[in-house]
Amino acid sequence: MQTPPRESTDPGAYRARLTAAAVHYKLEAEAASGEALDWVAVGAELEKPTDTSREVVASALECAVDFAETCDQDAAQTLFAAAAEGRPLVVVTADGKKVVLAPVTHG
Repeated sequence: MQTPPRESTDPGAYRARLTAAAVHYKLEAEAASGEALDWVAVGAELEKPTDTSREVVASALECAVDFAETCDQDAAQTLFAAAAEGRPLVVVTADGKKVVLAPVTHG
């Protein structure tokens, strides 16, 4: 069994997994700052999130990109900013499902 990522050693993987868990549990962005995100972390076998991770998850949930509705410069900038900053991005698929794109760094 693979060890869950730790925020202190692999913040990108930790935040991506926490965001994916928040999407799975249908957590709203407003709830990411409260106890609900702590419970999501426990359910995903992750440590309790710091304020920085809470902000990243809340931002990803609040700024989900729906390319079926919005395929413009703003959507592209959101995608590239998430990649450049190494943070997860929630994308709404054509059938309405939310998918988390996770940053993976090489080199």
